[in-house]
This record gives sequence, structure tokens and C-alpha cells, in this order.
Amino acid sequence: MGLPLVMSLLCLNLLLPVANGYAESAPSTLSTCDDVRVHVRTLEGLTPVESSEQEQLPISLDKRIEDLRDKLVKLHYQQYRLLAEKSAVVPVSKRRELVLSDGHRLTLRPLYANDERVGVWMKWRDSSGMEVLDSRMHFTCNEHILTGLETNDHRGLILAIQVSPIAVENAATPSR
Repeated sequence: MGLPLVMSLLCLNLLLPVANGYAESAPSTLSTCDDVRVHVRTLEGLTPVESSEQEQLPISLDKRIEDLRDKLVKLHYQQYRLLAEKSAVVPVSKRRELVLSDGHRLTLRPLYANDERVGVWMKWRDSSGMEVLDSRMHFTCNEHILTGLETNDHRGLILAIQVSPIAVENAATPSR
């Protein structure tokens, strides 16, 4: 039941840019940042609508997620609300697990980070431990990626994930 929403997000190119059916590869440059900031918002999608009705019906958004409107209108729910949000600083090449609402867990390991993009391996498990997503993603800095699953016929759980590099302070200053 969770697969159709994940697949529809992939088809909308909300997860990452795709060329010829394959995800873009990571830039060949080395990381220019030691840490990344991860911000995850857990959303609930309610009142599913048919694809044919989707463009005619207005959506209702929690004011705290208004910045995601352009992406959420492409999904098949009429109402969205914020359930929880979590932020963390994660060192490049280190693994970190975030416990999300309802016992869901998101494990992340930044692969590289530069001024324009961040590559991250992610694994999302639901509260029962079932794997929802296991993928490598390439974020454009300060952009959100949406992924989700249908929890039943009337509700979906959506993660809005943003990953941004944290500039290395005093990178040009030699240590003494």
C-alpha cells in the first residue's frame, strides 16, 4: 500500500533529477564542508482525491508548511498538516539516526557536500521496522525532497527533507 505514493513522488521528480531513467551521479569533486544540516518535517496527507479531480480542488495546508505548496499540490491529497519536525547536524561520512513521529526512523549518511549539492544515503524504516526507502539522493542545497507512503486508504505520511552544507569556518586560515 505504501509503494504507490513513493512511486508517484519519484515520477514527479520530487526526489531527485533523473536523466534517461537513472539518477544523476555525484559530482567528482571532494567535499568542501565537514558537516551538513538536516531538517526533516513529517507531514500527514488527508482526504485523497482522484487524479482527474486533483487540479480542480483547492488544497488546505497547515501554515507552517506553506513553503511546500508547489510540491504538495502535485500529490493526491486535499489536506496537509505538520506532525513533527526535527533538525540535526551530521558530519560528512558519519551515520546518524533520527527518530521521527510514530516511531519511524530515518538513518542518514552524508556522502559529500559542497556549495551547490549534498549527496546523502538514506534509509527510512516505519515503526514496525519495515524498510520504506533505502536510497542515495543528491540534494540541491536549500531545496526540499518529498517522499512518503500511504498508511491506509485515507492517510499518507510524507517526509519533507532538506539537507544543506555547513560552511567550514576558517578554512583558508592555516592552523598554527
